[in-house]
Amino acid sequence: APPTAPARAAVEVSWDGPGNPTDYVVLLPVGSDNRVHGNYALVSRGKTLQIATPAEPGEYELRYVTAGKRLTLGKRSVTIVPRPAPGELQVVDETAAATDLSGATVAVVLDASGSMLQRLDGERRIDLAKAAITDLTADGIPDGTAFALRVFGHKEADSCRSDLEIPPGPLDRASASAKVASIEAMNLARTPIGASLKAMVADVAGRAGPLLIILVTDGEETCDGDHAAEIRGLAANDIDVRVNIVGFAIDELMLQQTFAEWARLGKGKYFNAGDGAELTASLRQSIEVPYSVVNAEGEVVATGTINGPPVRVDAGNYRIEVPGDSGRSVDNVTVVMDERTRVSLGERSIDP
Repeated sequence: APPTAPARAAVEVSWDGPGNPTDYVVLLPVGSDNRVHGNYALVSRGKTLQIATPAEPGEYELRYVTAGKRLTLGKRSVTIVPRPAPGELQVVDETAAATDLSGATVAVVLDASGSMLQRLDGERRIDLAKAAITDLTADGIPDGTAFALRVFGHKEADSCRSDLEIPPGPLDRASASAKVASIEAMNLARTPIGASLKAMVADVAGRAGPLLIILVTDGEETCDGDHAAEIRGLAANDIDVRVNIVGFAIDELMLQQTFAEWARLGKGKYFNAGDGAELTASLRQSIEVPYSVVNAEGEVVATGTINGPPVRVDAGNYRIEVPGDSGRSVDNVTVVMDERTRVSLGERSIDP
């Protein structure tokens, strides 16, 4: 790895070693115990890894660690240096509501597999997820919107079972709250993400109007499904479908990047939620209209929601793209370091 890397970015790491699937490379402060939490990447991702760097500059170590006994087989020092303050970018549309679900079906796919039994700040992940979905159905989704809920991991151990718990139809807020409260994660249950996405499309077959699928998960596929292929298949159909992915307590940058790419294929957005409050906010934002920030090379460097909170990007010149609505895209948006650029779809201003 390089001897230095900027804070709040990523460091590229190449490795050589036994390559056991659950071994990993982790970035920790010098002198830390291997049981301390740190940003990491599984070595199964490939010989070159991307690991997120912390916000705090200082002296760190990259360590190759075995998953079983957490033995350090190799390490390398890396200095995390301050990163120039990024700018902020906010996209608004004063002429339209942030949420336009007219005639749409909102379909949530919930991961209730064994990993959702882990605790975060003293609460089980599944309980935090249930609270966030209850908040969404209580008053986040407009009256008259169709709603559906599919859940996997809650009924059979060591199984790839996925069940439609709320069939698509007009949202009944009280009934949805009761159904969500009854869901319990099951230890050792597996994660059939690809099959669940495919099943959800079949669940809503024949319904008119757009389909918004929101996947809530804390991990990756364990049932040999191919999310990317399923999402590409959705996008290739004639139906108007968007797939948003909400990753919950996912610390591995490369998995976040994979989910972000799948959401892009589904004309949607990836939301990374580190705790219960961020999960609730992410679900609220997931029903809003997304946009992408694209650099001069055509790479998507950030995503956000119209009329939502600002996103942080490096100073530079960008294009704002609204999926499915290229007529509202904006070219030549300049972001200035340590300033906020506010873009209306048609005009823009910079506020210090």
